Amino acid sequence: MTELIGSVDAALRRAVETNEVPGVVAMAATDNGIIYAGAFGRRDLALDPDMTLDTMFRLASMSKPVTSVAAMQLVSKASGTWDSQSVTSSSTHPTRSPFREPSTPVKARKQGESSSSR
Repeated sequence: MTELIGSVDAALRRAVETNEVPGVVAMAATDNGIIYAGAFGRRDLALDPDMTLDTMFRLASMSKPVTSVAAMQLVSKASGTWDSQSVTSSSTHPTRSPFREPSTPVKARKQGESSSSR
């Protein structure tokens, strides 16, 4: 496992050093918890803050597959239904995004749709 973690670190560090990406944060987990976490590069090239494990990203449409899978897992574990509200405001994770909060609750069923008009 240590060798695998070292190769992931090396690949991510190389991507930053060769300017493929300005910065990257990666995490992998199993049922037993986090097995890998790494952060490399800069949050903002003009200001030089380092990436950290809690760096927040604007994901846009890239988040749909992730939230769709999470919604499916919750429904399969009976923690929710396809019509449960899946997006709420959170005072613990205030949005730094210029995007507005949804005017109506987003249902788990909607997470799988391929609409960029949300």
